[in-house]
Amino acid sequence: TSTRDNSSSMLAVKNWSQALDPTYGLPPDVAFNIIEEDGGDEYSREDTIAAHKYFLAMVSPVFKAMFFGLTKETREVVPIRGTSKDAFTLMIHYIYEMKICWMEKDVLLLLEVVNLAEMYDLEGLMEEVKKPLAKYPLTPETVIPVASAAEMFSQFEEISSRLFSHCATFLATRLLTNKAATYQFASSYIDSPQYAVAFKLLEMVKEVPPVNCDNCMQVVCEDRLPMSLENMREGCRVFVRLGSCRMEVVGRLVEECREHS
Repeated sequence: TSTRDNSSSMLAVKNWSQALDPTYGLPPDVAFNIIEEDGGDEYSREDTIAAHKYFLAMVSPVFKAMFFGLTKETREVVPIRGTSKDAFTLMIHYIYEMKICWMEKDVLLLLEVVNLAEMYDLEGLMEEVKKPLAKYPLTPETVIPVASAAEMFSQFEEISSRLFSHCATFLATRLLTNKAATYQFASSYIDSPQYAVAFKLLEMVKEVPPVNCDNCMQVVCEDRLPMSLENMREGCRVFVRLGSCRMEVVGRLVEECREHS
């Protein structure tokens, strides 16, 4: 069975996204006005997000109760708080089965969608967003902001914990590979607003299993001859054969071998 919500079989419609096209002839009967906050002050976006009550109700029990329950919503424009317009738009696009490139979305936006999936009981959307979060691309510049976003949404314990672990593993295997790098990292965040997040990551880094050298298969590289050129990585010794039983070290590999003749 599909993990996508009930929308996959609703009314056997092949292309739900066309229902949002004004030329399709199926006018929306509800619109959402997203009330966002900026420094504690609320402001309303001028443009609204249009949809169809029956479509939303078929997918989400929360929307069903909202529009067809005992205290149903009768306003043509419904105010929505606690999220952003971009996140709510993504949720609507998901419901209407529009193509979404999740891997291109910012981590904070993805976590906002997680929050909406919880709010509107959209299990399929929750599972969909977990995928890009599990392998979210990290760089030395983004690892702390990503971990900070995970901390901000810590109410989603499983997702937040996995994202933190993802960041800790990146630090342990890519950046904090020696004591000097670890000391420099810790020092750079002592007076930073991200102090708590940075030092939480440092504690998690201690629990990351050591990574074996791809060449010698040891935690600490023993500088053995590479079992294969494809296994060589930065730091491995480079040998040249001078005879049938004599070799000479010519240096160390400074860049990972990606292509070999």
